[in-house]
Amino acid sequence: MGTDGPIVEVRDLTKKYGRFVALDGLTLSVGRGQILGFIGPNGAGKTTAIKILVGLSRPTAGSATVAGVDCVARPRQVEAADRLHARHVRLLRQHAGQRVPRLLRRGVRDP
Repeated sequence: MGTDGPIVEVRDLTKKYGRFVALDGLTLSVGRGQILGFIGPNGAGKTTAIKILVGLSRPTAGSATVAGVDCVARPRQVEAADRLHARHVRLLRQHAGQRVPRLLRRGVRDP
């Protein structure tokens, strides 16, 4: 994947538990340097989408890639990358909300 391509690519992502549809055809693309937030009511599929993106759950249909890695075909590779990024999440929790976008623009590094 080139440096201009999306870092997260989701196409028609669906997750069903029996007849219950937890996620219904989510499609989105997130470019490098963009910040994505999931906002919605309880039961909207936010957690389900994130679990699929980090390799903890498999979709019923659709596709998802993170940094060019297929979240369905190679979930362990996505999960390993997620553990690496967890260090950055801990670091970001130490900073006030307005500083976070500046840190992300500069590139967060471990102290």
